[in-house]
Amino acid sequence: MVTRDVARAHPEARKEDLMRAIGEGSPRIEERKRGHVYDYAERTTRYVLLDPDVERARGEATRVANRARDRWF
Repeated sequence: MVTRDVARAHPEARKEDLMRAIGEGSPRIEERKRGHVYDYAERTTRYVLLDPDVERARGEATRVANRARDRWF
């Protein structure tokens, strides 16, 4: 799934960023998901963020950011 790959490659991406990527990057999404694009993007993103590989990547990104922050304070 492309959204999962994006979330793993960019663990700092917010849910809203991933939802926007689905809307902008999915071919003919308006035709395929007529009337419920937002719902589709929200559900897909919710499941992607629960994926163990994505959770691991996001957790590691948070730890790295915290270590960098702690060096300055």
